[in-house]
Amino acid sequence: MFAKLLACALAATSVIAEGVPGYGGYYVKWQENFNGPAGALVNEGNWNIIERASSQNANNEWQSYTRSNRM
Repeated sequence: MFAKLLACALAATSVIAEGVPGYGGYYVKWQENFNGPAGALVNEGNWNIIERASSQNANNEWQSYTRSNRM
């Protein structure tokens, strides 16, 4: 049993991300790769950060948005 679980875990971690497939007549108009260092803010030229408490989120989200990288 352990060997099967280990094999499944190893197989799941060996998946390689691929690019988005291309389709005729379509093109990428905009993308964000989030290639900054860990803990860095998003590019505020592309994203708006609206800081507010979790209780103020309009669509029942559980996360809070902030400029802080502290958890």
